[in-house]
Amino acid sequence: MRKAISVLMFLFLASVLHAQTPAPPLAMFSLTAQPVALPGNHQTVAGTVAGVTFTPTANFDLREDNILAPGQNFQGFFGGFNYRLPAISTKLNNVSPNVNGYRFDFYITASAGVDRITLPTNTAQHYAFLAGGGITYDLTNSGTWTLGVEVRYAKLPGLANNTAIVSVGPAWHF
Repeated sequence: MRKAISVLMFLFLASVLHAQTPAPPLAMFSLTAQPVALPGNHQTVAGTVAGVTFTPTANFDLREDNILAPGQNFQGFFGGFNYRLPAISTKLNNVSPNVNGYRFDFYITASAGVDRITLPTNTAQHYAFLAGGGITYDLTNSGTWTLGVEVRYAKLPGLANNTAIVSVGPAWHF
């Protein structure tokens, strides 16, 4: 009986101590910068999407994006979220050859903010919205560098009321 109680106490203490072991931190920051083509006055204008994301959980990111198109005097400032779709990502990773363990992650995204057009005579600001999805590909199998493709619907009053933004570029995670 004493042995059984001793074993149970040992298992109980081991489980309590294991439960108090701190988990590795999930929070991670990512920096991105990608070129985009934006419509404006019957022409295509080169722009840049640059931003940062903060990952508090395994499938959720808080994001901040800045869209700048100097050729149209356009600036957009957005805050939003990404939500990773683990079921789709797992299926693709199981089907693909995963050379060196490379990983795909699918996600949906939505952002809201303000766009700003600066003209010689006046400056106009509008509420603006972005929504869409993307896929990232882990280049180094370490999670440090990824290559991503993102397609978003953009409601950018003053520049293009209804348009799409497609961006391709790297992200650095730390």
